[in-house]
Amino acid sequence: MADFESKAYQPCKEWIAKQIDSHKSWDDIKDLCVAPSEFDNELETLIDEESWPLRLNKSTWLEFVDYYKGNLIIVRNADAEEVVAIDNGGLANHFPIPTGYTSSWEKYKGYGTDKDSKCKWHIRMQSLFPPESIEYRFYDKETRELKDIADVFLGHSNTVIEFQHSPISDEDFRGRTMFHISEGRRVVWVFDESKEKSEYGRLKLAEDSWLGDWLHKKVCFEWPRSPRKVIKSVCDEQILDTYNNFCICIYLGDEKDVIHRIIKQEYGFESIVLSLHEIELKRELDEDEFFLPEDYWLLQSPWKELIEENNQKIQAKMEAEKEANTQYLNSMLNKLRPKRRRL
Repeated sequence: MADFESKAYQPCKEWIAKQIDSHKSWDDIKDLCVAPSEFDNELETLIDEESWPLRLNKSTWLEFVDYYKGNLIIVRNADAEEVVAIDNGGLANHFPIPTGYTSSWEKYKGYGTDKDSKCKWHIRMQSLFPPESIEYRFYDKETRELKDIADVFLGHSNTVIEFQHSPISDEDFRGRTMFHISEGRRVVWVFDESKEKSEYGRLKLAEDSWLGDWLHKKVCFEWPRSPRKVIKSVCDEQILDTYNNFCICIYLGDEKDVIHRIIKQEYGFESIVLSLHEIELKRELDEDEFFLPEDYWLLQSPWKELIEENNQKIQAKMEAEKEANTQYLNSMLNKLRPKRRRL
């Protein structure tokens, strides 16, 4: 029997909890909520997109579902509203259902120690900011209902920063993003794509992509993690560099707490171009760095000098080609001129 309490099966538990929250039956869950003929393809998709165990097959899945049913717990909030939670090795209530910001769990989320549901990377990223800005709660102005708990909110710049390590649902990503934007706040999402002993984390250099110009060729990547397609639900434009209230960043595992802003994308973020300007997370951070266009950074050193040097090379090459063409035309004209006969 597989170790169903290992971390490898946590994404499976979260997926089941989401289906239960959407009123799916256990028979639906056993079929992965698709037709029987589509089971194998759906399982492959979930392994890829939701980071399910690579060796999971139908037999093991059915065994896991039966096991999970015996460990599912129900808790109640102050209003006696039922909330489905996941028992992660006895740590009840510490892993919420990944649903929207208005879900019943979000209303109940203040109960217990929220740190237990966060990974070390998430906690460390939050620790880079002032304590009063962490786990900032937003309430409905009229009903005073809890609407969202931001990882970080910097009130002086009206900026929300969210750190995302695990997969996130389309509904949750879109709901939380649009909630803040609709109330006039700027939103920054930081996705953890770090990987040990890898210079570019989970990203792969996209050397043949047409997205990057000569200066951005070294920061043009393929983003193979398909769960990031949820970003399309908010931003489906090719150029993100024009946004002044929404920003998507990547953490690649740099020694310093440096993140990289995405400025262009294609094919649903399968290919991306990063800004040449790296942003270091720190308490004295200037949040405008997330939203200044790439053209602004290209006017700063060392990019300004590199561009000027490249322009000089291009100008010199054009002048050399012009001189060569002039010499060639003159030589052709000399050949076509009639020669004078000597008397």
